[in-house]
Amino acid sequence: MLLTFYSGWATVDTQQSLLAIDNVADGFSLHRMDSLECIRTFPTGTPAKRVVKHVTFAEGGEVVVGGSDHGMAYVFDRNTGVQLDRLRHAPRGMLQAVTVSTARLSKVPAVTYNV
Repeated sequence: MLLTFYSGWATVDTQQSLLAIDNVADGFSLHRMDSLECIRTFPTGTPAKRVVKHVTFAEGGEVVVGGSDHGMAYVFDRNTGVQLDRLRHAPRGMLQAVTVSTARLSKVPAVTYNV
């Protein structure tokens, strides 16, 4: 996957030299910062609208969390690409902004979002 005009929000993990991007096509993608090579994708389905959705790292960069245009927040394992959780915010509609904080007793980050 190449970075294109249609790339959306991006976030950087400077310790791992990684870049997570809303690819606006079908979810999020993980890239090496030095070469921009795509090393993993995190699918969230075909969007109804191509609009920017927030993506961020959590758990010290081990987890990728992002929004959608269909009322869901997605939580992925960065290393394997496995979907760890889907958090329903609404039956449909935009979930563009997410932020994370780690709860002490949970292995999955707490996700808050704004609409």
